[in-house]
Amino acid sequence: MAGAPSDPRPKDGLRIVKMTAIGALSTARSALIAQGSAVAVAAENIVNVRTPGYVARLVDFTSLSRGGGEAGGVQALVRTPTVDAISQTQDADVDLGHEFSNLIQARTAYRAAAAVFSVADGLARESVDLTA
Repeated sequence: MAGAPSDPRPKDGLRIVKMTAIGALSTARSALIAQGSAVAVAAENIVNVRTPGYVARLVDFTSLSRGGGEAGGVQALVRTPTVDAISQTQDADVDLGHEFSNLIQARTAYRAAAAVFSVADGLARESVDLTA
């Protein structure tokens, strides 16, 4: 029919949707792993709260990139701060309030990343329905 608007979807629209869903799943997966690391570090710090000379480990998060400006996820880098010999004889350097706050933050981020799996699943199902 002359003058009818063309289909705005690209010919390989399904492929684009699948790549987006896979990208979302990949990002969510990396976030789940990173938050799991954060929980493990917080648990280790809490367990060692009474260990003399123990220095609380820290978690730094870094952003990963897939290239082309696309977000690629997150990575947890665990580090132990350097301390001098004097502090090695003192009680553990663990702030329980800070550690429990880290656990709450990790739980919230973990739930958000897990929700991405549900959204990506729905996106994939919709793309299959569109092509059927």
